[in-house]
Amino acid sequence: MLETTQTVDGTSMTITLTGRLDVNTSSDFESQALEDITDITDLTLDAAGLEYVSSAGLRALILLTKTQSEKGGTCVIVNASENVQQVVKTTGLSGVLHLV
Repeated sequence: MLETTQTVDGTSMTITLTGRLDVNTSSDFESQALEDITDITDLTLDAAGLEYVSSAGLRALILLTKTQSEKGGTCVIVNASENVQQVVKTTGLSGVLHLV
């Protein structure tokens, strides 16, 4: 299960992720997030409550990062747990996903 909350401040948005971003939750998360960030320049994903991320979840994060980059915006992931950081590093995506 994945729960998200959003905070918007002008053209900046923070999406707080709680739970698991996996094959069961990534598609809905991706669709909703892409819809919600249409007018957003700076996107922050707060991963403090993200317990697990699968390859499907990584795909969603990459897509959000790419979407933001293509429109001249930013996407950063903050407060990622050691587990999530390790998955990003192990998969070689630390150059694509911006962990802060």
